Amino acid sequence: MEVRYRCNVVKYDPGEDTKMSVIFILDFEVETGLFRRMVINLLQSSLFLPIKSISIVNQTIGDCSEFYYANIGSRVKIEFIDRNNILFHFENRNITGTIDNEKLEKWGVRSVSELCKGNIHNNVILTNHLYGQKNEEITETYYI
Repeated sequence: MEVRYRCNVVKYDPGEDTKMSVIFILDFEVETGLFRRMVINLLQSSLFLPIKSISIVNQTIGDCSEFYYANIGSRVKIEFIDRNNILFHFENRNITGTIDNEKLEKWGVRSVSELCKGNIHNNVILTNHLYGQKNEEITETYYI
């Protein structure tokens, strides 16, 4: 089964004593039960702890009342393929994301790798938020 998803990117300054973060948001069009199984399969673990939502996610993809954090260390590696394409390496599968030029221009860069240069944390969020909004269902979000 092929699952459709959208890839967004956010550059986030959390405050004085913390590094700048770049957050890649993969928003999958799938119901929550299937989405949860997909994430467990990607990460090869079912150990997830709930946390409160973070403001940058709420501003970017809407208000997420259910927000989860995978407390199992970093389970994704990010590889930059070319100017607009990123490859996310999970334990069990790779997922390709594409960031359009308009989003890159918003952050004043020409490429995704340029966006992530410097003293920056790179993070990945997996969610089924848009599916939940369209179908009036509860969604889940995982911050890796």
